[in-house]
Amino acid sequence: MPDRGSPFSAPEPISGQTLRPHAPIVKQWAVAVIAFVAPILVALYWLSVPNGNWPAVLAAHLSLTAVAAIGAVSYSLVSLTVDPAGIRRRDGLGRVRSIPADDMGRLLQVQLSRTVSSPPQLRLFVLGADHRLLAHMHGAFWSSRSLEAVVDALPVPMERIDEPMTLAQFNHEWPGLLCATELRFLPSPDDDDDDALARPTL
Repeated sequence: MPDRGSPFSAPEPISGQTLRPHAPIVKQWAVAVIAFVAPILVALYWLSVPNGNWPAVLAAHLSLTAVAAIGAVSYSLVSLTVDPAGIRRRDGLGRVRSIPADDMGRLLQVQLSRTVSSPPQLRLFVLGADHRLLAHMHGAFWSSRSLEAVVDALPVPMERIDEPMTLAQFNHEWPGLLCATELRFLPSPDDDDDDALARPTL
Protein backbone atom coordinates (compact mmCIF):
# COMPACT_ATOMS: atom_id res chain seq x y z
CA MET A 1 0.00 0.00 0.00
CA PRO A 2 1.47 3.40 -0.95
CA ASP A 3 2.22 5.81 1.85
CA ARG A 4 0.31 9.05 2.40
CA GLY A 5 2.80 11.12 0.46
CA SER A 6 2.95 8.86 -2.59
CA PRO A 7 1.74 10.36 -5.89
CA PHE A 8 0.04 7.01 -6.55
CA SER A 9 -2.28 7.26 -3.56
CA ALA A 10 -5.89 6.43 -4.35
CA PRO A 11 -8.03 9.52 -4.98
CA GLU A 12 -10.62 10.49 -2.42
CA PRO A 13 -13.94 8.85 -3.35
CA ILE A 14 -16.64 11.13 -4.71
CA SER A 15 -19.96 10.98 -2.87
CA GLY A 16 -23.28 12.60 -3.64
CA GLN A 17 -25.85 12.36 -6.40
CA THR A 18 -24.37 11.65 -9.83
CA LEU A 19 -26.19 13.11 -12.83
CA ARG A 20 -25.67 12.35 -16.50
CA PRO A 21 -26.61 14.28 -19.64
CA HIS A 22 -29.72 13.63 -21.70
CA ALA A 23 -29.57 10.38 -23.67
CA PRO A 24 -32.20 11.57 -26.23
CA ILE A 25 -29.91 14.31 -27.56
CA VAL A 26 -27.31 11.69 -28.52
CA LYS A 27 -29.93 9.57 -30.26
CA GLN A 28 -31.15 12.60 -32.22
CA TRP A 29 -27.62 13.44 -33.34
CA ALA A 30 -26.93 9.80 -34.24
CA VAL A 31 -30.09 9.54 -36.33
CA ALA A 32 -29.30 12.82 -38.10
CA VAL A 33 -25.72 11.76 -38.89
CA ILE A 34 -26.77 8.32 -40.11
CA ALA A 35 -29.52 9.80 -42.27
CA PHE A 36 -26.99 12.15 -43.86
CA VAL A 37 -23.99 9.81 -44.21
CA ALA A 38 -25.63 6.48 -45.08
CA PRO A 39 -26.93 7.46 -48.56
CA ILE A 40 -23.56 8.99 -49.44
CA LEU A 41 -21.68 5.85 -48.42
CA VAL A 42 -24.09 3.62 -50.33
CA ALA A 43 -23.63 5.72 -53.46
CA LEU A 44 -19.83 5.72 -53.08
CA TYR A 45 -19.73 1.94 -52.64
CA TRP A 46 -21.99 1.48 -55.66
CA LEU A 47 -19.72 3.67 -57.81
CA SER A 48 -16.38 2.37 -56.50
CA VAL A 49 -16.90 -1.41 -56.41
CA PRO A 50 -16.96 -1.89 -60.22
CA ASN A 51 -13.68 -0.01 -60.76
CA GLY A 52 -11.91 -1.41 -57.69
CA ASN A 53 -11.70 1.83 -55.69
CA TRP A 54 -13.85 0.51 -52.84
CA PRO A 55 -10.90 0.18 -50.35
CA ALA A 56 -10.68 3.98 -50.17
CA VAL A 57 -14.40 4.19 -49.43
CA LEU A 58 -14.05 1.47 -46.81
CA ALA A 59 -11.19 3.38 -45.16
CA ALA A 60 -13.33 6.51 -45.00
CA HIS A 61 -16.22 4.45 -43.64
CA LEU A 62 -14.05 2.95 -40.90
CA SER A 63 -12.64 6.38 -40.02
CA LEU A 64 -16.12 7.82 -39.59
CA THR A 65 -17.12 4.83 -37.47
CA ALA A 66 -14.05 5.30 -35.26
CA VAL A 67 -14.80 9.00 -34.78
CA ALA A 68 -18.41 8.19 -33.86
CA ALA A 69 -17.26 5.53 -31.38
CA ILE A 70 -14.80 7.92 -29.73
CA GLY A 71 -17.53 10.54 -29.47
CA ALA A 72 -19.94 8.06 -27.90
CA VAL A 73 -17.33 6.93 -25.35
CA SER A 74 -16.45 10.53 -24.49
CA TYR A 75 -20.11 11.38 -24.02
CA SER A 76 -20.59 8.39 -21.72
CA LEU A 77 -17.80 9.69 -19.47
CA VAL A 78 -19.50 13.05 -18.85
CA SER A 79 -21.16 13.30 -15.45
CA LEU A 80 -21.84 15.75 -12.67
CA THR A 81 -21.82 14.84 -8.99
CA VAL A 82 -23.45 17.25 -6.56
CA ASP A 83 -23.83 17.37 -2.79
CA PRO A 84 -23.92 20.17 -0.18
CA ALA A 85 -20.12 20.46 -0.41
CA GLY A 86 -20.22 21.46 -4.07
CA ILE A 87 -20.07 20.18 -7.63
CA ARG A 88 -17.62 17.78 -9.25
CA ARG A 89 -17.86 17.59 -13.01
CA ARG A 90 -16.16 14.98 -15.19
CA ASP A 91 -15.63 15.87 -18.84
CA GLY A 92 -15.36 13.67 -21.92
CA LEU A 93 -11.66 13.06 -21.26
CA GLY A 94 -12.31 11.81 -17.74
CA ARG A 95 -10.90 14.93 -16.06
CA VAL A 96 -12.65 16.01 -12.86
CA ARG A 97 -13.14 19.65 -11.92
CA SER A 98 -14.39 20.53 -8.45
CA ILE A 99 -16.34 23.66 -7.52
CA PRO A 100 -16.73 24.03 -3.73
CA ALA A 101 -20.02 25.44 -2.49
CA ASP A 102 -18.03 28.01 -0.50
CA ASP A 103 -16.90 29.56 -3.80
CA MET A 104 -20.48 29.95 -5.05
CA GLY A 105 -22.43 33.15 -4.65
CA ARG A 106 -25.75 32.25 -6.21
CA LEU A 107 -27.58 30.02 -8.67
CA LEU A 108 -29.43 31.61 -11.57
CA GLN A 109 -32.18 29.67 -13.34
CA VAL A 110 -33.74 31.09 -16.50
CA GLN A 111 -35.45 30.01 -19.72
CA LEU A 112 -33.56 31.26 -22.77
CA SER A 113 -34.38 31.25 -26.47
CA ARG A 114 -32.56 32.55 -29.52
CA THR A 115 -35.49 34.81 -30.44
CA VAL A 116 -38.90 35.49 -28.92
CA SER A 117 -40.47 33.19 -31.52
CA SER A 118 -38.25 30.16 -30.79
CA PRO A 119 -38.95 27.73 -27.92
CA PRO A 120 -37.05 28.51 -24.69
CA GLN A 121 -34.80 26.05 -22.90
CA LEU A 122 -34.10 25.94 -19.21
CA ARG A 123 -30.59 26.96 -18.12
CA LEU A 124 -28.82 26.93 -14.79
CA PHE A 125 -25.85 29.21 -14.14
CA VAL A 126 -23.61 28.76 -11.11
CA LEU A 127 -22.06 32.11 -10.19
CA GLY A 128 -19.30 33.04 -7.81
CA ALA A 129 -19.54 35.71 -5.15
CA ASP A 130 -18.08 38.14 -7.72
CA HIS A 131 -20.76 37.11 -10.29
CA ARG A 132 -18.13 35.21 -12.27
CA LEU A 133 -19.46 32.15 -14.12
CA LEU A 134 -18.37 28.91 -12.46
CA ALA A 135 -20.59 26.40 -14.25
CA HIS A 136 -23.42 26.31 -16.78
CA MET A 137 -25.98 23.56 -17.34
CA HIS A 138 -27.85 23.75 -20.65
CA GLY A 139 -31.35 22.31 -20.91
CA ALA A 140 -30.48 20.75 -24.26
CA PHE A 141 -28.05 18.41 -22.52
CA TRP A 142 -29.37 18.18 -18.96
CA SER A 143 -32.93 17.34 -17.94
CA SER A 144 -34.98 19.72 -15.82
CA ARG A 145 -34.89 17.08 -13.08
CA SER A 146 -31.08 17.21 -13.10
CA LEU A 147 -31.12 20.99 -12.87
CA GLU A 148 -33.54 20.86 -9.94
CA ALA A 149 -31.36 18.24 -8.24
CA VAL A 150 -28.42 20.66 -8.34
CA VAL A 151 -30.57 23.48 -6.97
CA ASP A 152 -31.90 21.29 -4.15
CA ALA A 153 -28.49 19.90 -3.17
CA LEU A 154 -26.49 23.12 -2.96
CA PRO A 155 -26.83 25.42 0.08
CA VAL A 156 -26.57 28.47 -2.17
CA PRO A 157 -29.12 31.29 -2.77
CA MET A 158 -31.06 30.73 -5.95
CA GLU A 159 -32.60 33.36 -8.22
CA ARG A 160 -35.27 32.12 -10.61
CA ILE A 161 -36.30 34.30 -13.55
CA ASP A 162 -39.83 33.23 -14.42
CA GLU A 163 -40.23 35.24 -17.62
CA PRO A 164 -38.45 33.66 -20.63
CA MET A 165 -35.74 35.82 -22.19
CA THR A 166 -33.95 35.89 -25.52
CA LEU A 167 -30.19 35.43 -25.59
CA ALA A 168 -29.76 39.09 -26.52
CA GLN A 169 -31.93 40.27 -23.62
CA PHE A 170 -30.14 37.98 -21.18
CA ASN A 171 -26.71 39.05 -22.38
CA HIS A 172 -27.71 42.68 -21.91
CA GLU A 173 -28.80 42.12 -18.29
CA TRP A 174 -26.25 39.43 -17.40
CA PRO A 175 -23.14 40.05 -19.54
CA GLY A 176 -20.34 37.52 -19.51
CA LEU A 177 -22.42 34.40 -18.86
CA LEU A 178 -23.08 33.16 -22.40
CA CYS A 179 -20.47 31.10 -24.22
CA ALA A 180 -18.50 32.50 -27.16
CA THR A 181 -20.51 30.49 -29.71
CA GLU A 182 -23.80 31.93 -28.49
CA LEU A 183 -22.39 35.45 -28.46
CA ARG A 184 -21.17 35.06 -32.02
CA PHE A 185 -24.60 34.12 -33.32
CA LEU A 186 -26.66 36.54 -31.28
CA PRO A 187 -29.40 38.12 -33.41
CA SER A 188 -29.23 41.84 -33.94
CA PRO A 189 -31.54 44.08 -31.87
CA ASP A 190 -33.49 44.82 -35.07
CA ASP A 191 -34.23 41.11 -35.51
CA ASP A 192 -35.57 40.88 -31.97
CA ASP A 193 -37.73 43.96 -32.55
CA ASP A 194 -39.20 42.44 -35.71
CA ASP A 195 -40.00 39.21 -33.87
CA ALA A 196 -41.58 41.15 -31.05
CA LEU A 197 -43.84 43.00 -33.50
CA ALA A 198 -44.86 39.75 -35.14
CA ARG A 199 -45.59 38.04 -31.82
CA PRO A 200 -49.32 37.94 -31.00
CA THR A 201 -50.39 39.76 -27.86
CA LEU A 202 -53.08 38.62 -25.45
